Amino acid sequence: MSALTLNKPPQALADPRMMTPEQLAMLLPKLDLVEDWIKLVRECAHAAAEHGVVIPGYKLVMKRGRRQWIDEDRHIIAALHEIGLSDEAIVEISLRSPAQIEKKLPKEKRGIVALYAQMISSGTTLASDDDVRPPVPSQGFTAFPELPAAPAASLKTEETKDGATKPDGSG
Repeated sequence: MSALTLNKPPQALADPRMMTPEQLAMLLPKLDLVEDWIKLVRECAHAAAEHGVVIPGYKLVMKRGRRQWIDEDRHIIAALHEIGLSDEAIVEISLRSPAQIEKKLPKEKRGIVALYAQMISSGTTLASDDDVRPPVPSQGFTAFPELPAAPAASLKTEETKDGATKPDGSG
């Protein structure tokens, strides 16, 4: 197996819709290995970016947030009752989400939801530089995160003039 070169795009892959059953059967057992490797590459790049390492062409952004109630208790329910909503319109087994409540309210009364709800992101994700979301401010970490140990047969690298490493061009 030759060394992986990351400085040129991969060759086009065969269209599986055009493969014979025998070709599909040959590839299927190898998919888990490839999927695991892809997942590890993404995890390593994300972890590095979270620790301040710049991944060229990518940036760390917040995941899409969902609004949640700030204080899920009787105060919110009482405020929604005051503007004319019934218990049935407000609660399921638990308090309905801010978006669900807004749908039940006329436009002129929807502003009350902003008083009791906040946008909460579930974390960060690595996105390409052309993504419209703003980058997450650097956390100021200088240490690279602890990553899973590389297998014995890892990629060969060489050092560039500026001290950076890149994949070794030899194969």
